[in-house]
Amino acid sequence: MNKIFNELPWHDAIIHSVFIDRNSPGENDSICIKITWPTGENSLVFFQNCYSAILNLNFGIVAPESILSAECLEESDEIQYIREKWSKHGISINKLRQFRIKTNSTNGLIEIFSSDVEIKAD
Repeated sequence: MNKIFNELPWHDAIIHSVFIDRNSPGENDSICIKITWPTGENSLVFFQNCYSAILNLNFGIVAPESILSAECLEESDEIQYIREKWSKHGISINKLRQFRIKTNSTNGLIEIFSSDVEIKAD
């Protein structure tokens, strides 16, 4: 999925909302981002089985929140740190990936650490 994720037309896509779902805490913590692609099509990007998220977003800018770039990483220092933290509790998360979304409009950064991602038409 990382290759597919990395090849999507992220540049100038618009973020409309970020929804954190903790209805099944610890069983399937998820984050959903509603996006309009540069083609005008709308999608919901579901990050499932999340273990961590960092949202460094800035507000007050009168402009749509457009994306500069997005990428999926299979290895990073942050991934290793999360794996080690959970392994102390007997939980192995070998499929953990880091999804990084940088924004144009407000110079924000969204980092989501999850095992699964799914993109659905909205």
